[in-house]
Amino acid sequence: MNKMTKIRTVGFVVIATLGLIIFLSSGRNNNVYTSQINWEETARSINNRNNINNNNASGAPQQTVVNGWTTINWLELISEQIYDISYHDSSQPNADNRIPTLLLLFLLGACLNWITKDLQLGERKTGIENTMGDIESS
Repeated sequence: MNKMTKIRTVGFVVIATLGLIIFLSSGRNNNVYTSQINWEETARSINNRNNINNNNASGAPQQTVVNGWTTINWLELISEQIYDISYHDSSQPNADNRIPTLLLLFLLGACLNWITKDLQLGERKTGIENTMGDIESS
C-alpha cells in the first residue's frame, strides 16, 4: 500500500466516522411546546358566558348583541393562540442541522478524492516516464 492510498483510506475513514457521529448525535430539536394559557378553560368560559347571556336575552336584538360579544371573545382567544404559536416558533428554531453538515463532509470527501487522485496519477505518470526512459536508453 503506497503513501497516497494510506492517506486516502485514513481520510475517508475519518470523514465517514464524523458523518456517522453527526448523523446519530445531532438532529431535530423535538421539544414539545406547552402553552402557559389554559385554552380549554378559556373556551369553556366563553361558552358559559354566551349561554348565560343568551338565557337573559329577551329578543332578537339582544341575542344579536350577545352573539357579537361572543364573536369578539372567540376572536380574542384565536388571536392569542396565533400569537402564542408564532412567538414560540420564531423564538426557538427547530431546524435540522445534520443535512448541511453532512453535505460539507461529502464535499470534503470529494476534495480529498480529487486531490489524492491527481497526486496519485502524477506519481504514475512519473513512474511511466522513468520506465519509458529506461526502455529507450537500452
